Amino acid sequence: AVEACTRAIDLDNKSSEAFQVRGWTEFYLGRPNNALIDLDKAIKLNPNRYENYTTRGEVLRQLAKYDDSRKDLDKAIKIDPSKPHAYYLRGLS
Repeated sequence: AVEACTRAIDLDNKSSEAFQVRGWTEFYLGRPNNALIDLDKAIKLNPNRYENYTTRGEVLRQLAKYDDSRKDLDKAIKIDPSKPHAYYLRGLS
């Protein structure tokens, strides 16, 4: 998955979706620093994309950075208050 996302980024280095998915994958491969770099880039490219904030919020929660996690999840909720996923993750944080 990391290789596929990297190829997608090579084709379109402004794809916040590719950075977000690669960041999530990096986290699950045990590389949280790489994950946060990609997720920061995803948010920089598209600060209005709900999934960018929920993903980074979940990574931060799993790293026990609860205050930062809640901030991201609050932003996700502001972007789309109709999706329950961010509320659930925020409750876990």
